Amino acid sequence: MASTSAAASRGNGDVGRPSQYLIVFSLFLLRSKGCYGKVGCIEREREALLQFKRGVDDDFGMLSSWGNGEDERGCCINWKGVECENNTGHVISLDLHGKPLAEMGDPHFLGGKIGPSLAELQHLRHLNLSWNLFQE
Repeated sequence: MASTSAAASRGNGDVGRPSQYLIVFSLFLLRSKGCYGKVGCIEREREALLQFKRGVDDDFGMLSSWGNGEDERGCCINWKGVECENNTGHVISLDLHGKPLAEMGDPHFLGGKIGPSLAELQHLRHLNLSWNLFQE
């Protein structure tokens, strides 16, 4: 009987160890995706958004969450008005509508020109640039 309980205790120790490795490996996979477990932006699309930002007048700081300098390397899924598809990281929605003077609170809007960089967002399903003062 002693040999049976010794084998059982060895077996229980072996069973716990693989599950510990599985937990550690799962945490590693979540961490390696970055951006709090979500897939980060596609580099080409992130750069297209930054080119758009550089081409518009943002006097009210609507795009301030999009970073500046080193911060621009971050995940665009955390940028205001940008929605990315969770599994692929593609930008699927861009909602940058302005707020007119008639609404309560402070107005805010973008100006300048809309450059061709938004054409890089090929998976875009929703685009709202209403109530802004873009030039032709």
